[in-house]
Amino acid sequence: MERISFAFLLLLTCFACGKTNCIDHREEASKVAFDYKVDPGDEAPYTVHFTNLSTRISGSLWDFGDGSVSEEASPVYVYGSAGQYDVRLTVKTTEGRKAVKILIKLPEEAGVKHSEGSPCEANHQ
Repeated sequence: MERISFAFLLLLTCFACGKTNCIDHREEASKVAFDYKVDPGDEAPYTVHFTNLSTRISGSLWDFGDGSVSEEASPVYVYGSAGQYDVRLTVKTTEGRKAVKILIKLPEEAGVKHSEGSPCEANHQ
C-alpha cells in the first residue's frame, strides 16, 4: 500500500508543478556509429570524410586502419594508396568504452555515403 501511495503522491506532485515527464527518468544508452564519404577520383590519394554519429559520448578515437589515428570528432583523412582499411571508432561513454568498425575498400564509387558498422570489442579501461 505504501508503494501505491508514494506513486500517487509523485504523480500528484508532477501535475501540480506542471511537469509531464517527471515519472520516467531512464537514460538512453549511448550509441557508437559513423558514416563516411569518399571524394571523387579513381586514383590515389583518396580523401575520406568521416562523420561521427555517436550519441552520449565524452571522447572519440579513430583508427584509420593504416597506422594513423585521430581524436577529432569527425575527421577528414587522406589515404595514400588503394586498398582495404578496417576503420575503427572507439568512444568514451558513461558505460565504458564502445567501438564500431567498417571495412573501407579504395577505390570505390565516389560520392557514395556509407554507414552501419559492426560493433567490436573496445578496450574497457
